[in-house]
Amino acid sequence: MTELARRIRAVFAESCPTGASFAILSVENKETFHVMAARLPPVLPPAIAGIVSSAGHPNDAVNPFLRVCVKAGARIFHYGDLDPDGILIAQEIASLLAVPVVP
Repeated sequence: MTELARRIRAVFAESCPTGASFAILSVENKETFHVMAARLPPVLPPAIAGIVSSAGHPNDAVNPFLRVCVKAGARIFHYGDLDPDGILIAQEIASLLAVPVVP
């Protein structure tokens, strides 16, 4: 999975209107990710082009994908626990990508 993620060179948000900004939603917990994915598209606002499971702390499969998304102009949102570890995960993603992450 990590090698496949590193091969991604570009991300296009075709579902977003031309010129509109788009976002990727990172989800901390696997169970929450699967529930959200099963309920798309009604659950997510139109500006969110996709969701990705961060599987807890940022990892070698998720990091390259998020970097390509940011390079394409995506804003990053993160849905996670409000405990110290959950807050740390959002901070780690922001630090890794050098962009603000909206919790």
